[in-house]
Amino acid sequence: IEPLPQPVVSLLVGMARFDPIHAELCAFALGCDDPSQHLARLADESPILTRSENGEWLRLHDAAREVLVEMQDSISATDRWQIAERACAWYAQQGLYEAGAAQATLVGDREEALRLIELSLREMTSQGRNSEVLEWFDRMSRDTFLERPSFWPATAWALAMSDRAKEARNLVSMIVDRPESGESERFEANLILGAICSYQDDFVGLEDIQ
Repeated sequence: IEPLPQPVVSLLVGMARFDPIHAELCAFALGCDDPSQHLARLADESPILTRSENGEWLRLHDAAREVLVEMQDSISATDRWQIAERACAWYAQQGLYEAGAAQATLVGDREEALRLIELSLREMTSQGRNSEVLEWFDRMSRDTFLERPSFWPATAWALAMSDRAKEARNLVSMIVDRPESGESERFEANLILGAICSYQDDFVGLEDIQ
């Protein structure tokens, strides 16, 4: 990194916590001129950046990220916050809610982080990313979780596929008992209960589900 020109080093330091990386994101969040040529050269001529299949998106090598994050920590907290806030807004506009939530977390905006993750929960569940759902669940206080019923189905699915069946059953009961739950929510709750029983080889419980 050190032999690189200073404008390129500044670009890399600014985007140290971006994942994934896009030229438009860098221009928007860092307030710099179009960095496409710098990024393309880094991806072509160094191991610092790797391209996605379509070539527009990039990722930092883990070792490079570690160094760059340390370098970014030396700039002012105000600058870091502004970068993360802009990156959060840009990611959200692109529908990259998890990336946006990560940036919101960096500035301590848990409400925005949770709002963005809520928009990703269905996708996370459908992709079987239960451990990531549980990471968010375990970060929340009980009161916060109870205030966000949109988290309940995804969390119940994730718990059902783990060794935390008791918590999953309790959550299914919460979904069913919630006055606002309609037919579709109760149907999904039964599906989750069926998954719990199947995971535990509880065939009697499966027969009792209605």
